[in-house]
Amino acid sequence: MNATLSRLAVLSLLCAPFATLAQAQLSLNSDPEKITLTLYHQDLAHIQDQRAIPALDANQSVYIEGVSPKLLTETLRIQGAGQVLEQSLIPAQLNYDRLLETHVGKPVTLAYRNPMSGDETLSRVTLLSLDGLRALIRQESGRVEPIDLHNGAWRFLFEEVPTQLNAQPVLGFRTQGTEVPGLLTLSYLSHGLGWSMDYRINLAQNGRSLSLEGLASLHNLSGTDFNNASLRLMAGDVKQGDPEPHRIMRAMAMADSYESAAPVQPSSLQGYYIYRWPSEITLKNQEHKLIPLISAQDLPAVLSYQHSFPIIPVLDNQRYDAQPNIQLRFNLPNIMDTSSPAPAGNIRVFRPDTEGEMQFIGAGSIGNLGSGEEASVTLGQAMDLSIQRRQVMFTDNEDSLLIQYEVTASNSARESRQVDLSAQFQQAWSLTESTHVMQEDNAGKLSWTMNLPAMGAETIRFTVELKKRMPRN
Repeated sequence: MNATLSRLAVLSLLCAPFATLAQAQLSLNSDPEKITLTLYHQDLAHIQDQRAIPALDANQSVYIEGVSPKLLTETLRIQGAGQVLEQSLIPAQLNYDRLLETHVGKPVTLAYRNPMSGDETLSRVTLLSLDGLRALIRQESGRVEPIDLHNGAWRFLFEEVPTQLNAQPVLGFRTQGTEVPGLLTLSYLSHGLGWSMDYRINLAQNGRSLSLEGLASLHNLSGTDFNNASLRLMAGDVKQGDPEPHRIMRAMAMADSYESAAPVQPSSLQGYYIYRWPSEITLKNQEHKLIPLISAQDLPAVLSYQHSFPIIPVLDNQRYDAQPNIQLRFNLPNIMDTSSPAPAGNIRVFRPDTEGEMQFIGAGSIGNLGSGEEASVTLGQAMDLSIQRRQVMFTDNEDSLLIQYEVTASNSARESRQVDLSAQFQQAWSLTESTHVMQEDNAGKLSWTMNLPAMGAETIRFTVELKKRMPRN
């Protein structure tokens, strides 16, 4: 779609940054011929905007509508317009106060509504001056009087909007000129746009398999519409501090200068991953849009019940009651038949009840994980399982502490359950005895599994020796 090019005879306010110029002003006010959006997780987008332009005179001023109002001007790069001498983002200036200011010395229509009858009368007056609170007017009879601008009974009516008052921000720049028509390319970063990942998991009734759907949630709070845009989604945590955005923008510009052989597949860039949407997309201002990115069926799943507690090197006579966490684990599938990572995002899990109706059973989140890596989500706590523990022995020796614990796990469900428990240590330790088989690791953790029958319970006792920490000299 070719951009509509029009020359404006008067553009006084927009020309303020370039007031010394005598050349005609060029305004590009239609949709771009091509626009590419690269959305990031952190309320950031890289926008590439291409428009047809005629040959430009030396010192020509160009004004472009339809750019993001939240454009970061320090990241703007202009190509195809010759050597750019200066550039600026001119904010939107169409409002009631500016309308009044532009009509000073001109005739306007004054409306007065009678607060008693509600009748409205119109009269033509000349707006003489403004002082912020009042307007000074001259009626057709020649009488001059003030009008309270904050009195709801009076209001000014305007027949037209002056061309110099732009309703949306406008990008302006001045160039040394070009000899032939060409294609203008704008490349810049903008706030107000971004994306996040949301996963929905449907867990089978037996809890042994699941289906996964990953939806990319796009948002546009930039203040402008983006129609028929090519979409890229950047996955990964991109540092936004100076000068990182400039490096990322240059890298993105280089990446987009090549044709993609398989546009639906993710690609790698500087440790990040780009997901290229295969078709154009329209993202209106204030719109939130969901698009499917990942889908997988019949993934093996593991539901487990886990509880962990610390071993504290003090005498403790208190009894502790807890319920184990419900943990869902599964391996992430290949994405689009590649080994690219799955983006970080929120996970919501649903499971059918005994009547076959799907119920929401918990939510969590995952970080950026590679294909085949294990994802783990804590869904909540099991109401039909309980854990009780207490310290049953405490012996203070010369260079160590001997502590014994009793842990009882109870199952009130009508089916057997397996509970994984672990004890965490903050100092050197060793296991001296236990009624059950336990696993020791070098990361300060002691773990074991308790198999609980339906409506049953099981108790374990174990003794550990903690080495006392020697004071530093």
